[in-house]
Amino acid sequence: MKKTLSVFTAAILLAGVALLAACGSKPAETKTLDLPGIMTEIATKTTMPAETIDLETNEDLEDYYGLDPALISSFAIRQNASGYEDEIVMIEANDEESAHAVAAMLESHRDDNREAMRNYSPEMFELLSKTTVDIHGRYVTMFVSAEADAMKTIFSQHLG
Repeated sequence: MKKTLSVFTAAILLAGVALLAACGSKPAETKTLDLPGIMTEIATKTTMPAETIDLETNEDLEDYYGLDPALISSFAIRQNASGYEDEIVMIEANDEESAHAVAAMLESHRDDNREAMRNYSPEMFELLSKTTVDIHGRYVTMFVSAEADAMKTIFSQHLG
């Protein structure tokens, strides 16, 4: 009787472990974010230049960043109309692999701008040197701003 009870208990424990393992093996799903809404929140809670432009087309992605629109599901990008400062880039890639490709292209864009500013604007060179391109699942962000930390915090709050 004790042996039957031990076998039964072991079977239940194994079933529980298998169930937990199955639950844990599901790929984590990234929630869908409202990037234009987050852009509006960032613009109202941080200081932005008086004149900005929003990039809205696939041609903008290619022209300004060299990005392949086929890698991207959605995006919200706002730039200072008169320079490299205050550039907000939030991109939803199709998947995590695409996100890494997008991040590499954004890093190249940032590095090119940084080098262009090396002898022209030491302040902008320093700001671009501190700028990071971050990957959050299938989302990629780049905040070129003195208020980048606040912008990152706002974005992160939407990730959950």
